[in-house]
Amino acid sequence: MNKDKKINIINTLISDIDEGHFDAHDWLAKANNFLNKIFSDSNTRIHQLKSVMSRPKYMFSGYNVEEVKIVWKKMLQSYVDELELDEDDEQLESNDIVKKDNSPLNNGDEFIDISRITELKSIKSDKFDLSKLIKLCEEINSNYSAQNYYSVALLGRAIIDHVPPIFGHEKFNQVAAQHGGKSIKTIFNKLNDILRSIADHHIHQIIRNKEVHPNKAQIDFKVELDKLLAEIIQILG
Repeated sequence: MNKDKKINIINTLISDIDEGHFDAHDWLAKANNFLNKIFSDSNTRIHQLKSVMSRPKYMFSGYNVEEVKIVWKKMLQSYVDELELDEDDEQLESNDIVKKDNSPLNNGDEFIDISRITELKSIKSDKFDLSKLIKLCEEINSNYSAQNYYSVALLGRAIIDHVPPIFGHEKFNQVAAQHGGKSIKTIFNKLNDILRSIADHHIHQIIRNKEVHPNKAQIDFKVELDKLLAEIIQILG
């Protein structure tokens, strides 16, 4: 099955979500059948789609049905993006263009702006020890410089799982749902939904007969992570 046909199938699933008489369970069964034909790790992806319904903030009743639909559409769009990126990577490899860049981190090319890390280091908090958060930020930059994009995704998830107590919550989905105004909630929900899904995908992906590795575009959540760190600095600074 070629890339365009795969993308058309996923876009059909996205369109079905907006149908007037939408039934989540019927849709999941259809998604299971379709994704099985596209991805070797379809079971993992279906598990990710189903798990959205069991999140504490989504009890799948009333208005929250629409929120679940939004998350599902974002996840499916990430699958489309992945198919696009996979083909780009394969084309680069076939042309012998992809080369490992082991050059040092360039100024302005940090994943997390150095000034943010400096601000975190300057905070004196009696309630929270920020040393682990700072170390995670430094390791993201180090791995981003070395093009270790699996590590960047996993460290990003580690950060959002680490910081909720600073916002007065236990889980980041609570932070995303309750902290700040509409714009901040939108940013934090992207971290909670997209970053978590990307990291989960790479954590749970079983070995395949061919791998296509993540690249810069797939783990591009710089702006959202910077806003999260800025909010932490605002709260504790």
